[in-house]
Amino acid sequence: MGLDTLVNVAKGVHDNCPKDERNSLFAIPEYLQKMVEKGMLGSKTGKGFFFKDRTSPKGDILSLDLKTLEYTPQVKPKFATLDAAKKVDDLRERTKLVYHGTDKAGEFYRRSFQAMFAYVSNRIPGDQRRALPHRRWHARRLRLGIGAF
Repeated sequence: MGLDTLVNVAKGVHDNCPKDERNSLFAIPEYLQKMVEKGMLGSKTGKGFFFKDRTSPKGDILSLDLKTLEYTPQVKPKFATLDAAKKVDDLRERTKLVYHGTDKAGEFYRRSFQAMFAYVSNRIPGDQRRALPHRRWHARRLRLGIGAF
């Protein structure tokens, strides 16, 4: 999926769900709108958040500076939580490990998934929130060790 498709879908949700409590999350950031205007659509145009410089001997992959929309040498961050998670095959254990990570990766994971779970649970009508499958879902979350929101 290209960035143009992402922008079109997000804009459609933003425009068609004006009363949604998280509507502002679907607003298109300025840098993303500029990327689409410049044709920086990802793999379909060869330029997006990353660009493979085919003129360099190694075919260096450059990353996009979101403030300037210029490509710069890629800096690969290291996170102990993600390094540890790569070694765990069991999804349940890997989820628990990443959720409880103490670095920025763990914090990002917790914030993202808590917000997503909260948003999704608000899509369920009130009388159905007490339904058995929903209780089972919460029980599974507790068994995974990811606790309440």
